[in-house]
Amino acid sequence: MKFPPLAKAVFVVSLIAIASVIALTWANSTKRSRQLRLVPAGLGVKQVVYAREESRGFGSGGNETGLIIFELPDHVARNSQQQGIKFLHQNVSAQVADGGAGSRVSRNWKITPVRVEGSDDDTNFTRTYDIGKYLNRYGFGIPIDKEVGRYIDGALSGQGNFIDDDGRRLIIVMPEAGKLVYAYRG
Repeated sequence: MKFPPLAKAVFVVSLIAIASVIALTWANSTKRSRQLRLVPAGLGVKQVVYAREESRGFGSGGNETGLIIFELPDHVARNSQQQGIKFLHQNVSAQVADGGAGSRVSRNWKITPVRVEGSDDDTNFTRTYDIGKYLNRYGFGIPIDKEVGRYIDGALSGQGNFIDDDGRRLIIVMPEAGKLVYAYRG
């Protein structure tokens, strides 16, 4: 059976379109799974509400910088607000996600306000409440929405939030807002 050239072209374009949709769906699913694995399992995050990530290079010489905001489950927000840092030490620090960067155990929880290690135009090191300077600590900062930056700066400088900072990644639990911030650099 012989098909006209136009029918062949439509068939090929349709196959390419279907393959593209499948590939994009798989890529987005893989990205979401990786983002969820970054956070210790005990925090129970399931939904990303904001993400900005960049990778420059690959392997041991590559640099990645990112900022991801998750919806904090109601029970985690409520318990961390009621029990404070004790809840995080008892229920989150001992729980570890499987594989990936999330396999790090969080055990250095602090109550805000807390200044984090960052960089600015004048110095290579500064203690700051500015998430943009935190992300730029090694010279590979990323642009984030100004409103998001102010929101996170307020969480660092305000009271009632908790952070765990290991120098390369920062977790901010904001119980009242029902959000969790995961920032990484390096």
